[in-house]
Amino acid sequence: MASWFPLAIFPEGALASSVITTVLVGVWVTVFFNLRFGWVLSGLVVPGYLAPLILLEPVSAAVVAVEAVITYAIVRLISVYLADAIGWTTFFGRDRFFALVVVSVAVRLVMDGLVLPPIAAWLNTQYDIGFDWTRQLESFGLIIIALYANQFWKTGLVRGLFTSGVTILLTVLIVRYGLMEVTNFRISDIGYLYELLAASLLASSKAYVILILTAFIASRINLRAGLDFNGLLIPALVALQWYEPMKIVTSIGEALIILALASALLRTPYFADKTIEGGRKLLLFFNISFAWKMLVGYAVLWSGYEIKTADLYGFGYLLSTLVALKLHDKGGTARMLTALTVVSAQGAVAGTVAGFALSEGARALGPMVEQPEELRPEPDEVESDMIAMAVQRSAAAARTEAPELPDPEVLLEFGEGLSMLVAGIAPDASNLDALAEARRRIARAGFAVRVTPETRLVIEPVLPQTGRTVILIDPASATDLTVSLPDAQRERGLTSAAAALFELTGARALIVQGRADTAQSTGPQSLFHAAHAALGGSIVQLTSTGPGRPVLEVAGRYPQAFDLVDLERHVGPVSLVGGAHARRSPQRAVAATGFALLDLAPDALHALTGAIHSDDIYAVPDVGGFAGHMRRQAARNAEAATVAPPGLADLVYAETEILVPLFEEVLPDLRDGTGIDEATIRTLVSLDVAAGSIGYSLRLLRDAEGRASHVILGSDSVSWGSYAFRIGPAKPVFVHVPSGLRDQRTLNFGLSVFNRLGAQAILIAGRIDRDGLPAADLNVLNPDHPPGLFDLVAKLLIQSDRGESVSLVLRNIDTDTVDELPDIDLILSPDNVLGGEPSGPVITGVMADFDVFGLNYVLHEGTEAFAGFEPGALPQAGVLSARPDAWLMSLWLSPGLLDHYADRLGPSAELTLFRMLGLPNRRGRLGALAGGCVLPGPLPEALGDRLRIYHETRSPMALQALAGQGVTLHRFEDAPTRQSFVILRAPESGCLVAIANLAPADPASAREISGDALTASALSAFAESRAAILTVSEVAP
Repeated sequence: MASWFPLAIFPEGALASSVITTVLVGVWVTVFFNLRFGWVLSGLVVPGYLAPLILLEPVSAAVVAVEAVITYAIVRLISVYLADAIGWTTFFGRDRFFALVVVSVAVRLVMDGLVLPPIAAWLNTQYDIGFDWTRQLESFGLIIIALYANQFWKTGLVRGLFTSGVTILLTVLIVRYGLMEVTNFRISDIGYLYELLAASLLASSKAYVILILTAFIASRINLRAGLDFNGLLIPALVALQWYEPMKIVTSIGEALIILALASALLRTPYFADKTIEGGRKLLLFFNISFAWKMLVGYAVLWSGYEIKTADLYGFGYLLSTLVALKLHDKGGTARMLTALTVVSAQGAVAGTVAGFALSEGARALGPMVEQPEELRPEPDEVESDMIAMAVQRSAAAARTEAPELPDPEVLLEFGEGLSMLVAGIAPDASNLDALAEARRRIARAGFAVRVTPETRLVIEPVLPQTGRTVILIDPASATDLTVSLPDAQRERGLTSAAAALFELTGARALIVQGRADTAQSTGPQSLFHAAHAALGGSIVQLTSTGPGRPVLEVAGRYPQAFDLVDLERHVGPVSLVGGAHARRSPQRAVAATGFALLDLAPDALHALTGAIHSDDIYAVPDVGGFAGHMRRQAARNAEAATVAPPGLADLVYAETEILVPLFEEVLPDLRDGTGIDEATIRTLVSLDVAAGSIGYSLRLLRDAEGRASHVILGSDSVSWGSYAFRIGPAKPVFVHVPSGLRDQRTLNFGLSVFNRLGAQAILIAGRIDRDGLPAADLNVLNPDHPPGLFDLVAKLLIQSDRGESVSLVLRNIDTDTVDELPDIDLILSPDNVLGGEPSGPVITGVMADFDVFGLNYVLHEGTEAFAGFEPGALPQAGVLSARPDAWLMSLWLSPGLLDHYADRLGPSAELTLFRMLGLPNRRGRLGALAGGCVLPGPLPEALGDRLRIYHETRSPMALQALAGQGVTLHRFEDAPTRQSFVILRAPESGCLVAIANLAPADPASAREISGDALTASALSAFAESRAAILTVSEVAP
């Protein structure tokens, strides 16, 4: 028996995927509760209309309900509470429903224009739910909101919400677990019969005007002549169909057929002695209408003709049935239909004239209205990001999915849908029916059509098995040129270069294959080829086969829309040849007006990408130098809107398009100290463009002398961490700050160690939040933490370094365990695949540097006292097995050490004390004090004693006594290290006497430097050392 299911009872191409079927279920449920419990018989089509939306887009269904509640509340407020105050009467009957229609229009306009966009943006950034109000609500016009609001009038809002909620929920359950499980009904590609109306309402103000004016005219005629149309919306909906008169013919014809069948059925002996009124009569007419549509659907299938079944149905489900019901109740068929036709025509004419007048008035006033800047994003940024990420999603899916060739039916649907789409978006096209059908065909092929803010179309696969082809179409293009990329993974930077070529040439389309595993991936039976065949025109196909001069191979006709001279301005001379490679491309056969194959070397790809992007990739300097810039970058990253972990496509893209070329091609060349040439700048610009696709940017940072010192990879919009890489000679040491900004002291220590060691890279974790996870599971060092960019950068750094390397992972010692440990600053816990004591010049050099820095450390001894301070199963440890000379060392930092790295800038008790004593405070870089006059010699004993007393007591009396020792004092905040110092100068000459750290790591530590060696770097080194006092000695003769 199980083999009987699903029962194929609904005709394909019609009721098997139509809202008509769900509306019938909703009518049955509504009538049942009316007859059994006396619930209001109102809003018959609401449950059936909302049921598919709840299953497919629950957020959108909630928005419809909210709009209905708001509409009811406004009309209720005006009718019940404000009517007397403004001299109106309470709304009743048709006036009430007309008010609901008008207010629903206003509510919809306000929600779509002012409320939904910021809410959708907030939901997307906070919860990443992908809520697109323009797409998810386009299948619903205005009538559903007015009908839903009307349900609340007799029952009240609370009871109305309860009764409607019950009927809607029951309808959803019947559809989901009844129809969809037992029959061939489906909602995955359901065709809402009101989608064309909704599209026109969203696209044209005239449709709003026609709807309201026709309802108003019908209301007045009903009042004056007594003509009842069974609702004001009947003539209003007919008026909207005057732009497609055949729909009026089919709707009236269907109403007459329903009337004839119902009248005949009611005269049969079975119904002759029964009372068929109210809900029973409504249900009878709806059932007859549905049976007629079933018959028409099967007739079309059996006929074999290529006819769209919906074209033979009346408009929607509501119109023809209600017209038939009114004709049966009132009689006078000719009079009724004539009045309906005349009133709808009057409304259409009046609405068209009024709409045209409003449109022209708005156009005349248009230049006076300034469009906000945020509504006009740059198209070369938006589309390139969208196409790059769409390509990477398909390429990432290809890594886990076996390549499949599509079925011939899918190829046919996709090709025909794409052809109809291109025809429908032409400047002179206005066939909404064809455009909607195009989108349906493309959807059935497994693709989604998205409209960018620049009104371009991105078509991408929604399922891995449907293909890896991504298409970008510009309806405004004046050419028939298609830029084609058959394998985006062939060479890094191809996707960005293809997007740049699309922009430079003004092409009509860009077609990209995310990954080509075999020749069949782009062959005649592929979706990639079907897209080219549908678009036709001329084609320029982009590839990269290695270094060398750019080559353009022409097969047959030259693509006239392609400007070779303009291309040469960006990539240099191009060799124009007729080659065999171009002739072998399958896409040549469908290029009606010319085909060419463009082969660009990697440097030419970077140059092409840079042609449409600024080459100014230098970061804005920070008063705190490199450390200040990284703190600011880490702070912006931690406050980024996107805190969800990256997906597989993001990580694949980051590895292949950004990190690997950066680590293997760019950074090795920058470490030789020869500077940055123009080719490197072009490469960095290309990588910056690629990074923009995941919300990141690549910037060069200058040092105090104006030289490029670091490459910064950071983001203000995605909280996946901040990363810096040193330019010039550097030790193969990578500093990891997994706590990010959660502990400012750890970050300050990491920046200090990075600078003092001369390390190659520093990695600062971002802020990844996941609902429902405890704080410990959000730690990037937790093995169960989702893979992120921090882990990826750490692993690729280890893999890219060819010799010995050391990764220093900064971790904090819990304050509860400090008393059980010796008096130390650090516990070093090294990890290496070979085990044993740390050996090798790099790691032993790091430990020697710690000695020089004055850090008191111990190696993990493996005893009970050191339990809990092992390296642990760090995510980065997975690559150590392939790199026996790589070390991963956890640095456990004591609370006492971290206290010396606390941020001492800004408001504090210390600053208040200086101000109370009238001592000035300044901020900048300590190194900037170099170059002035100095007063060499040892620090007077009395002055040294007062400094030591202040370090021990921090008392105002000690500071005041220090100021009375024949020197002038001022407090100085060093922005790079976030420390505070007191500068001691001679009173008359103003020459520097000494510099004292106001919170040194060791109050007894002192440094002395020769007057001729007092340079900016020497002063910066003193600040990093956190020593107590710096004095100046005599210059040696």
